[in-house]
This record gives sequence, structure tokens and C-alpha cells, in this order.
Amino acid sequence: MIEQIRNELAHWMKNNNLAPIRNKELDLAIVISRESKYIGIQDVDNIAKWVIDALKKVKGDSRFLFHDDKQVLRLLVYKQVASKLPGYNTDSISISCRIHNPNKQMILESQKDKVM
Repeated sequence: MIEQIRNELAHWMKNNNLAPIRNKELDLAIVISRESKYIGIQDVDNIAKWVIDALKKVKGDSRFLFHDDKQVLRLLVYKQVASKLPGYNTDSISISCRIHNPNKQMILESQKDKVM
């Protein structure tokens, strides 16, 4: 699973525009959309571990977002049921990050009205 995520994000993680944040403390948000039958059986902490391990630097590999997972100071992980589209796999993982800012909350935009 980790290598699959690394391969899917390879082009994005090689982007030189990420260089200024690679050594910074980060806030990381992960949104997982899966078929309803998987939502209840996949633990959110395991999903977070796979994604974080896929994003950190591995020796000799230029595909990474940060050097070490201790750089992630805040983590938001959200599981949701994927929209169904007959004949298509609509499972997805959305990842966003920013330089850590203790003055900003981590709120999913689509959930703003539901989260206090």
C-alpha cells in the first residue's frame, strides 16, 4: 500500500516547489473515500500510518514531502463513503498539507458547518 501511494504521488512529490516546506513542521490532512463495505473495517490510524510512511523520505528516493514523520505536528484524518458511479472505482485519498500554524484550525471545508 505504501509503495502504491508513493507511485501515485511520485510526480507531485518530486515537485521542486515543495522544497521550502520539506524541512518545516507541518499540518497534514488526509481524506479517504472508500466503498461503504470498507469504511467500517479499515482503521483510521492504519490508513494515516500508510500515508505518512509514503510521504516521508526514503534513502535514495526523490519522492517525498517531508524528511521525517516527526515533522507532522497536527494530523486530520477523515473517512467517508465514496460516491458510487456504476462501472468505476471511485475510491480515493486526498492529501493536503501546510506549514504548521498553531493559530489556524484544521477544519475540512465541506464539514465546516458540522464541526464546532
